[in-house]
Amino acid sequence: MPKSGRPPVAAADFAPDPEAIRAALARIIESDPFRSAPQLVAFLSFVVERTLEGRAGEIKGYTIATEALGRPEDFDPQADPIVRVEAGRLRRALQAYYAGVGAGEPVRIAIPVGSYVPRFETPDLPAQGEGGDPPPIAPMVEPRPAASPGPAGRLVGPGGLRWPLAAAAMLLIGFIGAAVAIGLSRSGEESRGPSLATGASTHPLETRPVVVVQPIATAGSLPDRFSPTLLREALLDALDRFDEIVVTERPVGELPLSYGLRLVVVARDEGLAAKARLTHLQSGAVLWSREFPLTPTGSAGTAEQELARQVARILAPPYGVIHADLRASAPEGSSARCVVRAYDFRYGADEARHAEARDCLEALIAANPNDHLAHALLAQLYLVEHQAGLNPRPDPLERALQAARRAVELAPESARAHLAMMSVLYVRGETGEALRAGHRAVEMNPHDPCSLAELGVRYVQAGAFERGVSLLDRAMEAAPGAPPRYRFYKFVAAYLRDDHATARALASSFVGEDFVLGFVARAVMAQREGDEAQARRFVHKIAAAVPHLVPDAHGTLRRLGFSDPLAERLAGDLAKAGLASVHATFRPR
Repeated sequence: MPKSGRPPVAAADFAPDPEAIRAALARIIESDPFRSAPQLVAFLSFVVERTLEGRAGEIKGYTIATEALGRPEDFDPQADPIVRVEAGRLRRALQAYYAGVGAGEPVRIAIPVGSYVPRFETPDLPAQGEGGDPPPIAPMVEPRPAASPGPAGRLVGPGGLRWPLAAAAMLLIGFIGAAVAIGLSRSGEESRGPSLATGASTHPLETRPVVVVQPIATAGSLPDRFSPTLLREALLDALDRFDEIVVTERPVGELPLSYGLRLVVVARDEGLAAKARLTHLQSGAVLWSREFPLTPTGSAGTAEQELARQVARILAPPYGVIHADLRASAPEGSSARCVVRAYDFRYGADEARHAEARDCLEALIAANPNDHLAHALLAQLYLVEHQAGLNPRPDPLERALQAARRAVELAPESARAHLAMMSVLYVRGETGEALRAGHRAVEMNPHDPCSLAELGVRYVQAGAFERGVSLLDRAMEAAPGAPPRYRFYKFVAAYLRDDHATARALASSFVGEDFVLGFVARAVMAQREGDEAQARRFVHKIAAAVPHLVPDAHGTLRRLGFSDPLAERLAGDLAKAGLASVHATFRPR
């Protein structure tokens, strides 16, 4: 039941009053985020009026550009991104309005990610708009006492983050209990994973990191061809493509996970330079700073776009500067902490870490069923149940597919959602569709090294080594802190192409004790080089970490996504390294 205490009202019972919507639009236009932004006012007024007139089908990028934003009739949306850029600005401005003076609005206007058709919402009722959201897919867990829903009446934020609506259609699932592990050490234990406290806020601005892109400062006389305004817009657009952060143009209240990005463009005798700095807004601590040379050559805006790309790649990916700070600063019970756990699981995939990440994300979805990022990350963790047998429950591959579908439904422009879909489809054997989903993810966020790398992994697993390694190299150059699994797939490509020197160097780079695939690389290389004792030692580590691999290495490697010929060869080499004899004597603890 909504926090108001009223019985929930079905979506079909809510018919927004056009005059109430127009009154709400008038108040928005008079507010600070819009008063000095005529482009945003024109955009929002146009799409609202067309919708109220029953002409929502006419709301396209071309009509917005030519009828609202003053572009000529020969406007080319492929060459001019004005509509997408202004749509991003509009979503951020609406977010700022409803987080501030518009917090008490009885009717709210949202522009969903993936569409320019507005949606009309009230704090206690489901959204109304073109099509509406499909009902959420609840994770398949044992029912436990449900958490209280977060504050009602939330809107869609940047990057596809959807704020929860207290509605009867929302399925609130319970927190999960003990993870079931077949033949593993956690059998019968209570889950050690965190849960979101009952009644805890699930407002994304309170639990996700917020990056405030401050106005660009200048020093000296800049050339006419360089635009600080365009640079800021490029930064906002580049950062806004990352699902893990919320991007704004001005601070929004006192938030614990808020960062300020400031750039100063300096004109010197030898040319332009941009000094970038990221600070924690609450403490004022400087977390990162760097100076970038600027060469405004080529077409207009090229230098600004390139600088924005470089800054976004350093700060925003799951293994970037912001994520590194979140490891220490994200509070327990927050969605940011769940996201950290889900990504860090890839550094050391073991049963306990898998359970913690999965439990946390399922609790997060129970509190906020419309969190597309949680669904996308949960799809990946369900795949691990299917592939490696960690904390298995029934039908993990089907649950993974449902979670990925829900992520895409909630945020069609989310790179993370399409990456999750790629992974699920690939494991289901739908290779062509999977790779198309991966390319869509890269298209949605070309600044994200993780999208490049995950697509590269799938190409390697499919046997397209050259293309896969090229993508992995590009990703690792842009994000040197990426997880070791990317190096492992470069190893696979070298090993299976009989590039012994490269395979040996990559295998020897796996020096830790947490990365299971690193043991696979070291075992097969030791076997190939005739070091039987080392090969057996690493095989025992594999068996201890992933007992399901022992009786059926070929099947497990197939579930991990390797094509049949590659899985057969790797399984054969593991057998030569001693896996077959381990199978005869090994007993999972």
